[in-house]
Amino acid sequence: MFLNMAKQFWIFCVDKFLRQAIKQETETFNWEQKRKFLGQKGEDVLMLEFGAFTSSYTIDYVILKRIESIENEKWEISVTLKLKEKFKERKELSDYLYSFPRIKYFDRYAHRHFIFKYYRMNELEYEAVVKDDIFVSRSMLGTAINSMHIDHRKAFVKALVNKYPEVVIGKLPFDTIAKELISYIKTSIIVPAKYLQQGTMVLSTITQDDILTQVGFQNEKNTNIVNSIQPQVRLIGQYLTIAEQLETLMTTSIKTDKKNLDIGLLSDATNELSYLDVQKERRFERLFTNKFLPIEL
Repeated sequence: MFLNMAKQFWIFCVDKFLRQAIKQETETFNWEQKRKFLGQKGEDVLMLEFGAFTSSYTIDYVILKRIESIENEKWEISVTLKLKEKFKERKELSDYLYSFPRIKYFDRYAHRHFIFKYYRMNELEYEAVVKDDIFVSRSMLGTAINSMHIDHRKAFVKALVNKYPEVVIGKLPFDTIAKELISYIKTSIIVPAKYLQQGTMVLSTITQDDILTQVGFQNEKNTNIVNSIQPQVRLIGQYLTIAEQLETLMTTSIKTDKKNLDIGLLSDATNELSYLDVQKERRFERLFTNKFLPIEL
Protein backbone atom coordinates (compact mmCIF):
# COMPACT_ATOMS: atom_id res chain seq x y z
CA MET A 1 0.00 0.00 0.00
CA PHE A 2 1.47 3.38 -1.06
CA LEU A 3 0.98 6.53 0.94
CA ASN A 4 0.08 9.71 -0.94
CA MET A 5 2.55 12.18 0.57
CA ALA A 6 1.50 15.82 0.56
CA LYS A 7 3.58 18.11 -1.60
CA GLN A 8 6.22 20.04 0.34
CA PHE A 9 7.51 23.58 -0.18
CA TRP A 10 10.99 24.81 0.62
CA ILE A 11 13.13 27.88 1.26
CA PHE A 12 16.78 27.66 0.21
CA CYS A 13 18.96 30.28 1.94
CA VAL A 14 21.31 30.75 -0.99
CA ASP A 15 24.00 32.71 0.88
CA LYS A 16 24.52 29.67 3.18
CA PHE A 17 25.60 27.41 0.28
CA LEU A 18 28.82 27.09 -1.67
CA ARG A 19 27.29 27.45 -5.13
CA GLN A 20 28.32 25.88 -8.39
CA ALA A 21 28.31 27.82 -11.64
CA ILE A 22 24.74 28.93 -12.31
CA LYS A 23 23.19 27.93 -15.61
CA GLN A 24 20.39 29.88 -17.23
CA GLU A 25 17.54 27.52 -16.30
CA THR A 26 18.98 25.19 -13.65
CA GLU A 27 21.08 25.34 -10.51
CA THR A 28 22.66 22.55 -8.45
CA PHE A 29 23.39 22.61 -4.72
CA ASN A 30 25.73 20.08 -3.05
CA TRP A 31 26.22 19.66 0.68
CA GLU A 32 26.60 17.15 3.51
CA GLN A 33 24.58 16.75 6.68
CA LYS A 34 23.65 14.16 9.29
CA ARG A 35 19.99 13.86 8.34
CA LYS A 36 18.45 12.88 5.05
CA PHE A 37 17.02 15.60 2.80
CA LEU A 38 13.31 14.89 2.30
CA GLY A 39 12.64 17.00 -0.77
CA GLN A 40 11.18 15.28 -3.84
CA LYS A 41 11.08 15.92 -7.57
CA GLY A 42 8.35 18.42 -8.50
CA GLU A 43 8.32 20.28 -5.18
CA ASP A 44 8.67 24.06 -5.19
CA VAL A 45 11.56 26.08 -3.77
CA LEU A 46 11.91 29.78 -2.95
CA MET A 47 15.37 31.33 -3.18
CA LEU A 48 16.20 33.59 -0.23
CA GLU A 49 19.28 35.67 -1.03
CA PHE A 50 20.66 38.13 1.52
CA GLY A 51 17.32 39.16 3.01
CA ALA A 52 15.06 38.94 -0.04
CA PHE A 53 13.23 36.33 -2.11
CA THR A 54 14.53 36.53 -5.67
CA SER A 55 13.09 33.57 -7.58
CA SER A 56 11.14 30.32 -7.45
CA TYR A 57 12.36 26.92 -8.65
CA THR A 58 11.09 23.34 -8.91
CA ILE A 59 13.15 20.38 -7.71
CA ASP A 60 14.28 18.54 -10.85
CA TYR A 61 16.06 15.66 -9.13
CA VAL A 62 17.67 14.71 -5.81
CA ILE A 63 20.72 12.48 -5.36
CA LEU A 64 21.38 11.06 -1.87
CA LYS A 65 24.51 9.13 -0.95
CA ARG A 66 24.98 7.63 2.48
CA ILE A 67 28.45 8.09 3.96
CA GLU A 68 29.36 5.82 6.86
CA SER A 69 32.34 6.33 9.12
CA ILE A 70 33.50 5.29 12.58
CA GLU A 71 32.63 8.67 14.05
CA ASN A 72 29.18 9.26 12.60
CA GLU A 73 26.87 8.86 9.64
CA LYS A 74 26.33 11.54 7.01
CA TRP A 75 24.42 12.10 3.81
CA GLU A 76 25.99 13.53 0.70
CA ILE A 77 23.22 15.51 -0.99
CA SER A 78 22.87 16.96 -4.46
CA VAL A 79 19.73 18.86 -5.45
CA THR A 80 19.17 20.23 -8.95
CA LEU A 81 16.54 22.91 -9.37
CA LYS A 82 14.75 24.11 -12.48
CA LEU A 83 13.79 27.79 -12.74
CA LYS A 84 10.07 28.62 -12.54
CA GLU A 85 10.11 32.38 -12.15
CA LYS A 86 12.67 35.12 -11.69
CA PHE A 87 10.93 37.84 -9.70
CA LYS A 88 10.95 41.24 -11.38
CA GLU A 89 11.86 42.87 -8.08
CA ARG A 90 13.43 41.55 -4.90
CA LYS A 91 10.74 40.54 -2.42
CA GLU A 92 12.11 41.77 0.90
CA LEU A 93 11.81 39.24 3.71
CA SER A 94 10.61 41.98 6.07
CA ASP A 95 7.36 42.23 4.07
CA TYR A 96 6.45 38.59 4.80
CA LEU A 97 7.52 38.13 8.42
CA TYR A 98 3.96 38.20 9.77
CA SER A 99 2.87 35.48 7.31
CA PHE A 100 5.33 32.81 8.57
CA PRO A 101 4.08 31.04 11.75
CA ARG A 102 7.47 30.08 13.17
CA ILE A 103 8.80 33.66 13.21
CA LYS A 104 8.87 35.25 16.66
CA TYR A 105 11.27 38.14 16.03
CA PHE A 106 10.15 40.91 13.69
CA ASP A 107 12.89 43.49 13.97
CA ARG A 108 16.68 43.28 14.08
CA TYR A 109 16.66 39.63 15.15
CA ALA A 110 14.52 38.34 12.27
CA HIS A 111 17.62 36.89 10.59
CA ARG A 112 17.86 34.30 13.39
CA HIS A 113 15.05 32.35 11.75
CA PHE A 114 17.10 31.79 8.59
CA ILE A 115 20.55 30.69 9.75
CA PHE A 116 20.40 27.21 8.19
CA LYS A 117 20.65 26.14 4.56
CA TYR A 118 16.99 25.30 3.99
CA TYR A 119 13.55 25.14 5.61
CA ARG A 120 10.22 23.53 4.93
CA MET A 121 7.22 25.81 4.59
CA ASN A 122 3.44 25.62 4.24
CA GLU A 123 1.75 26.07 0.84
CA LEU A 124 0.01 29.16 2.21
CA GLU A 125 3.38 30.67 3.15
CA TYR A 126 4.74 29.87 -0.31
CA GLU A 127 1.77 31.57 -1.98
CA ALA A 128 2.18 34.59 0.29
CA VAL A 129 5.55 35.25 -1.33
CA VAL A 130 4.93 34.14 -4.91
CA LYS A 131 1.54 35.82 -5.24
CA ASP A 132 2.20 38.68 -2.79
CA ASP A 133 -0.80 37.31 -0.92
CA ILE A 134 0.28 37.91 2.67
CA PHE A 135 -1.64 37.56 5.96
CA VAL A 136 -2.93 41.13 5.72
CA SER A 137 -4.72 41.41 9.08
CA ARG A 138 -1.82 40.03 11.12
CA SER A 139 0.70 42.11 9.17
CA MET A 140 -1.29 45.27 9.89
CA LEU A 141 -1.69 44.39 13.55
CA GLY A 142 1.97 43.46 14.02
CA THR A 143 3.20 46.54 12.17
CA ALA A 144 0.98 48.79 14.28
CA ILE A 145 2.07 47.21 17.57
CA ASN A 146 5.79 47.13 16.77
CA SER A 147 5.70 50.73 15.54
CA MET A 148 4.89 51.81 19.08
CA HIS A 149 7.59 52.66 21.61
CA ILE A 150 8.81 49.60 23.54
CA ASP A 151 7.20 50.96 26.75
CA HIS A 152 3.82 51.09 25.02
CA ARG A 153 4.29 47.56 23.65
CA LYS A 154 5.02 46.23 27.12
CA ALA A 155 2.09 48.13 28.64
CA PHE A 156 -0.28 46.84 25.95
CA VAL A 157 0.80 43.22 26.42
CA LYS A 158 0.46 43.51 30.21
CA ALA A 159 -3.06 44.95 29.91
CA LEU A 160 -4.03 42.31 27.33
CA VAL A 161 -2.78 39.39 29.46
CA ASN A 162 -4.49 40.74 32.57
CA LYS A 163 -7.80 40.95 30.73
CA TYR A 164 -7.44 37.81 28.59
CA PRO A 165 -5.01 35.27 30.17
CA GLU A 166 -5.74 32.82 27.34
CA VAL A 167 -3.79 35.04 24.95
CA VAL A 168 -0.60 33.54 26.43
CA ILE A 169 -1.39 30.17 24.84
CA GLY A 170 -2.72 31.62 21.61
CA LYS A 171 -6.40 31.10 22.36
CA LEU A 172 -7.61 34.69 21.96
CA PRO A 173 -9.48 35.47 18.70
CA PHE A 174 -7.53 37.66 16.35
CA ASP A 175 -10.26 40.31 16.03
CA THR A 176 -10.39 40.70 19.82
CA ILE A 177 -6.68 41.55 19.92
CA ALA A 178 -7.20 44.14 17.15
CA LYS A 179 -10.07 45.76 19.06
CA GLU A 180 -8.02 45.89 22.26
CA LEU A 181 -5.13 47.50 20.37
CA ILE A 182 -7.43 50.16 18.91
CA SER A 183 -8.77 50.84 22.41
CA TYR A 184 -5.23 51.08 23.85
CA ILE A 185 -4.04 53.45 21.11
CA LYS A 186 -7.08 55.65 21.75
CA THR A 187 -6.82 55.85 25.52
CA SER A 188 -3.03 55.74 26.00
CA ILE A 189 -1.70 57.56 22.94
CA ILE A 190 -4.29 59.58 21.02
CA VAL A 191 -6.21 61.04 23.98
CA PRO A 192 -3.08 62.17 25.90
CA ALA A 193 -1.69 63.62 22.65
CA LYS A 194 -4.88 65.64 22.14
CA TYR A 195 -4.74 66.86 25.74
CA LEU A 196 -1.18 68.06 25.22
CA GLN A 197 -2.12 69.70 21.93
CA GLN A 198 -5.15 71.50 23.41
CA GLY A 199 -3.30 72.44 26.60
CA THR A 200 -0.52 74.01 24.55
CA MET A 201 -3.08 76.06 22.61
CA VAL A 202 -4.50 77.39 25.89
CA LEU A 203 -0.99 78.12 27.19
CA SER A 204 -0.07 80.04 24.04
CA THR A 205 -3.10 82.35 24.45
CA ILE A 206 -2.08 83.49 27.93
CA THR A 207 1.70 83.70 27.54
CA GLN A 208 4.22 84.92 25.05
CA ASP A 209 4.80 82.73 21.99
CA ASP A 210 8.42 81.91 22.85
CA ILE A 211 7.42 80.39 26.20
CA LEU A 212 6.72 77.11 24.39
CA THR A 213 10.43 76.73 23.65
CA GLN A 214 11.15 76.94 27.39
CA VAL A 215 8.48 74.54 28.66
CA GLY A 216 8.93 70.79 28.57
CA PHE A 217 9.07 67.46 30.42
CA GLN A 218 12.02 66.86 32.70
CA ASN A 219 13.75 63.50 32.92
CA GLU A 220 13.43 62.18 36.49
CA LYS A 221 16.82 60.42 36.40
CA ASN A 222 18.69 63.28 34.76
CA THR A 223 17.27 66.72 35.54
CA ASN A 224 19.48 68.28 32.88
CA ILE A 225 17.42 66.59 30.16
CA VAL A 226 14.23 68.41 29.22
CA ASN A 227 12.02 67.39 26.30
CA SER A 228 10.59 70.61 24.89
CA ILE A 229 6.82 70.68 24.28
CA GLN A 230 6.99 72.63 21.04
CA PRO A 231 8.45 69.95 18.74
CA GLN A 232 6.20 67.30 20.30
CA VAL A 233 3.08 69.34 19.60
CA ARG A 234 4.28 69.90 16.04
CA LEU A 235 4.61 66.12 15.54
CA ILE A 236 1.24 65.52 17.18
CA GLY A 237 -0.38 67.81 14.64
CA GLN A 238 1.13 65.77 11.81
CA TYR A 239 0.37 62.31 13.15
CA LEU A 240 -3.06 62.63 14.76
CA THR A 241 -4.65 62.65 11.30
CA ILE A 242 -2.73 59.52 10.34
CA ALA A 243 -3.69 57.84 13.62
CA GLU A 244 -7.37 58.47 12.94
CA GLN A 245 -7.01 57.00 9.43
CA LEU A 246 -5.24 53.94 10.84
CA GLU A 247 -8.02 53.47 13.40
CA THR A 248 -10.61 53.48 10.61
CA LEU A 249 -8.49 51.08 8.55
CA MET A 250 -7.98 48.57 11.37
CA THR A 251 -11.63 48.76 12.46
CA THR A 252 -12.76 48.06 8.89
CA SER A 253 -10.36 45.12 8.58
CA ILE A 254 -11.77 43.15 11.52
CA LYS A 255 -13.80 40.04 10.69
CA THR A 256 -16.54 40.38 8.10
CA ASP A 257 -18.97 38.04 6.35
CA LYS A 258 -18.31 39.60 2.95
CA LYS A 259 -16.26 37.64 0.44
CA ASN A 260 -14.10 40.68 -0.35
CA LEU A 261 -13.63 43.75 1.78
CA ASP A 262 -12.45 47.12 0.45
CA ILE A 263 -9.73 48.66 2.58
CA GLY A 264 -7.71 51.80 2.07
CA LEU A 265 -3.95 51.27 2.35
CA LEU A 266 -2.13 54.40 3.50
CA SER A 267 0.72 55.63 1.32
CA ASP A 268 2.77 58.82 1.44
CA ALA A 269 0.62 60.61 -1.12
CA THR A 270 -2.69 58.83 -1.68
CA ASN A 271 -5.01 56.14 -0.35
CA GLU A 272 -4.81 53.16 -2.70
CA LEU A 273 -7.66 50.64 -2.94
CA SER A 274 -6.92 47.01 -2.21
CA TYR A 275 -9.00 43.91 -1.46
CA LEU A 276 -8.88 41.71 1.60
CA ASP A 277 -9.62 38.10 0.69
CA VAL A 278 -11.50 36.98 3.80
CA GLN A 279 -11.33 33.28 2.88
CA LYS A 280 -7.54 33.51 2.64
CA GLU A 281 -7.46 35.38 5.96
CA ARG A 282 -9.40 32.54 7.62
CA ARG A 283 -6.91 29.98 6.26
CA PHE A 284 -4.08 32.04 7.70
CA GLU A 285 -5.84 32.28 11.08
CA ARG A 286 -6.09 28.48 11.25
CA LEU A 287 -2.40 28.23 10.35
CA PHE A 288 -1.53 30.55 13.24
CA THR A 289 -3.61 28.76 15.90
CA ASN A 290 -1.65 28.55 19.19
CA LYS A 291 1.13 30.75 17.82
CA PHE A 292 2.85 33.70 19.48
CA LEU A 293 1.50 37.23 19.29
CA PRO A 294 3.20 39.32 16.58
CA ILE A 295 4.96 41.53 19.12
CA GLU A 296 8.68 42.31 19.46
CA LEU A 297 9.55 42.94 23.13
